[in-house]
Amino acid sequence: MTDDGRLLLRVTTESYLGNYILVGWSPQLGYQVVRSDEEALFTTLFCMPRKWFYSQWITELYSSTIFCYGDGISDAEVELWCDVDSSLRIYPFNYNEMKFFNQGSQFVSLRNAFDSGLQIYWFNITAISANGRAIIGGIGSSSPFRIVRAEGTSQWQGSLPRGTLVEGVATAVSADGSWVAGRRRRPDNRYLPFVWHVDINTETIIDIDLPSRQNFVPNFGSVVDMSADGTIIVGNAQQRDQGNVVQSRAYQWTSNRGVEYLDEKYSNYISSHYSFPLILDLSSDGRYMLLRVEGSCAGYGVLDTLGEPLLPDNPTVIMRNETASAIPNAPDARHAYPFVGDRITLAAIVRSNGRYYFGSRACGTELRGKWFVPGHHYRATGGEAPDFDFSDVRYVIPQRIHEWTGRGLGFEWYRTKHMVDQERSLSQFSSGSYWTRLRHGRYILEGRIYHRWYLYDEDVYYRDRFGLWTNTFYVQVPGTFRHYVRTPYGRNSRWIGLHQPKPGAWQNPDLDESVFADPIFFIVHRSQNCDESDELALRISVRAIANWISNNPNNLRRKLVEWAASFLNVPYEWGGHWYGGRADNAVQHSGGRMYVVGRRPYQRMYYPGHNAYEGYGVDCSGLVCAAARLAGYSNFQSSGWRRNAEGLAKDDVSYPVPIQNIQPGHLIVKPGEHVAIVYQIHGRTSEETNSQRRWHIQLTYIDACGSRQKVDLHSVTIEAIENKSVIEYAGYNWMIGAQIRALRE
Repeated sequence: MTDDGRLLLRVTTESYLGNYILVGWSPQLGYQVVRSDEEALFTTLFCMPRKWFYSQWITELYSSTIFCYGDGISDAEVELWCDVDSSLRIYPFNYNEMKFFNQGSQFVSLRNAFDSGLQIYWFNITAISANGRAIIGGIGSSSPFRIVRAEGTSQWQGSLPRGTLVEGVATAVSADGSWVAGRRRRPDNRYLPFVWHVDINTETIIDIDLPSRQNFVPNFGSVVDMSADGTIIVGNAQQRDQGNVVQSRAYQWTSNRGVEYLDEKYSNYISSHYSFPLILDLSSDGRYMLLRVEGSCAGYGVLDTLGEPLLPDNPTVIMRNETASAIPNAPDARHAYPFVGDRITLAAIVRSNGRYYFGSRACGTELRGKWFVPGHHYRATGGEAPDFDFSDVRYVIPQRIHEWTGRGLGFEWYRTKHMVDQERSLSQFSSGSYWTRLRHGRYILEGRIYHRWYLYDEDVYYRDRFGLWTNTFYVQVPGTFRHYVRTPYGRNSRWIGLHQPKPGAWQNPDLDESVFADPIFFIVHRSQNCDESDELALRISVRAIANWISNNPNNLRRKLVEWAASFLNVPYEWGGHWYGGRADNAVQHSGGRMYVVGRRPYQRMYYPGHNAYEGYGVDCSGLVCAAARLAGYSNFQSSGWRRNAEGLAKDDVSYPVPIQNIQPGHLIVKPGEHVAIVYQIHGRTSEETNSQRRWHIQLTYIDACGSRQKVDLHSVTIEAIENKSVIEYAGYNWMIGAQIRALRE
C-alpha cells in the first residue's frame, strides 16, 4: 500500500516465472499493470519491502545477491539484504496512469555513497523517503545508515550516526528524510528502538526505553514506521527468549508522551479481551494504524486514532429458536413463537452512531441463521400493532450487524412481565375497582370502573449470566415474557440505554434521541416509555403443547388452545386483541358497566382516559379472536375477524355444544359480557335428578379478565342438564347462564 493508502499488488504469472510484476488499483482504472512510458513492465524479484513504493516514486534493485527478512510473525517483508555492489534506481511514478518514467529517474550506487575507507560487506535496505531523496537501512550488522541526495544535485552521500551504534538498523524515515528511526543493540544486549534526527547544523540521537508491565519485560523493540513529519513512531515491543517471541505489544512513541502501548492508550476503542500485539503500518499523517488484533476474533484491523470511540446506546435483544432452526423449512411462526421445551438463544445488540453491533467470543458466528424480534411492530402513534405476517419479525443477518470492537461491555440479563400496576405513586386512584358517579350530558351515571396503568415488573435477574452477549435457556412454561439487558459504561459505570420500561408520556420517535445530542446525558439513565419498537424489551410468547386435545398438531382446537396459552401474563386492556407491550403514565378505564341513575339497562362508559385499543394488552374477546386467527379458523382470516363476545355467540361463527360433549378448545361465552376458552378437562361426572341427567365438569379455562388484570388460567366446576349448552351452575357467577359453543372451522 502506498503512503496515501492506494493499493499496489505484486503478481506472478507464467510469463514471468521467478519475477513479479506490479498491478495497481484505482476507482478510475480498476486493476492496471504498471508499465513504463515505453510500455516496459516493472518487474521485481521475490522481495519487495513495502516502504520502497510511493504514489510518486517506485524503486528497483540491481544486485547479484538478494534475500529478504521478515518480522517472523506477520510474514511482512520489511528488509532487503543485498551485496556491496548493488545499486538502486528510483523512478518517478504516476499512480493515476500506472506509469513510471525513465526520464527523471535517479541511479544510486550504494557503495559509492560512502567513504572508501569504510569496510562494507553487504547492505540491508529498508525504506526510501516519500520525497525520493533519502535511503535508509543497515550496513551489514554494524550500523544504521542514511543516504541522501541534496536538492538540485545528482550526488548521493551516505552517513552513519555519530558515536557507536553496533548491530543496528534504521527501519523508518520521515517524508523529507531528516528523521530516522530503528533498533540497535544496547550494552546489556537488548535490541531497543532509537530516533536519529539530522538537520543542517545538528544531529540528535534518542534512545527509546520500553516500559515493563506485569508479566511483560520487553527485551526487543522494532520500529515499523513513522509519520511523515517524524513526530510519531510506531513499532512492536517484544519479550523474547532465545529468539522466540514470548509476548508482543504494539507501541507508539512521541517526544512529549514517550512510549504508550496501543491497547492501553486506546482502551476505550476495544473490548477488554482484545490486544494489539503487532502494528504493521502507519498512515503518513499518523492517524490510521494497521494492526494485528488478538483475542476472541484474531485478524487485522485499522484503528482510526482520531475517530470517536464506540459508545453503546440503546441495547436491545434479538432471539433465535434453536429447536426450530433444526427443523427443515420451519415457518417463521415456528421460529418466532416457540413451544414449551424449545431451546432459545438471545443476543444483545447495541447501537453506536447509527450502526448496530454485536460482540462475540466466536467472531459473530452466533448471529448466523434466522433471528427474530417479536413485539417490535408498532404504530406511528405508539403501541404494538397486531401483525399476523410473521416475516415482519425476522431480523436480517448479517446485513445490518457489525462486530463490536469498542470497549468491553458487560450485560445483565432480565426477564420481565408486562402488567397492570396500582401506580399509587402516580395517581390518587388505585387500579382496584371502585364505585363512581359521573355526569353524562343531562344524565347522572354510576357504576364500577377500573383504573389501569401499565408497566413492567422485574421478574427474574439472571445473575449467573452476567457479562455475556448471548443468553441460552429452555422455555419451561407457556405465556408471554419480555427480556432485556442492561450494560454499564463510563467511568462511574452508570447505566445507559436501560431497557426497563418506565411510565412516561409518549412522544414522537423522532424526538426520542434528542437527549443524546448532549454527551453529558449520553451515559445517564434513560427512562423509556415502551411505546415504540426500539424502546421495548423483546417479547417471547411461548405456546403450550396441547397434546391432551389431539396427537395431531394441526387439529384446530389444539392450535386454538396453544395460541391462547401464549397470551398468558399479557395484561388486560379493553378493546385489545394482541400481545400489547405499551407502557406509559396515562390511565385507562375499564369501560365498566354504568347505568343512568334510576333507570336500566346498563351501558358502557369511558370517562376520562383511554377507551379503545392502544397497544397495552388484550381483552376477553380479543384473546379468542387473535388465537382463532393464529390457529387458522376460516371466519377469522378476513378483515372482519375481530368480534366481541356477542359476535362470537352468533350461529355463523359458532354453534352450541351439549355439556356432556364439552372439550378443550370450546368456548364459554356470555353475550355482551364475557368469553373464555376451555383449556383442559379434568373430570366428568353425572347423576340422575328428577328424571334428568345432570353433568358436573371440572375444567380449567383461560381468559382475559379485567378484575384480574391479565390473561390467566382458572379452575372451576360447571353444571348443566344433559344435552343443554347453557350452564346452570358454576363456581364463578359470570358463567351462570353462559353458553358452551364451538367455533366453526
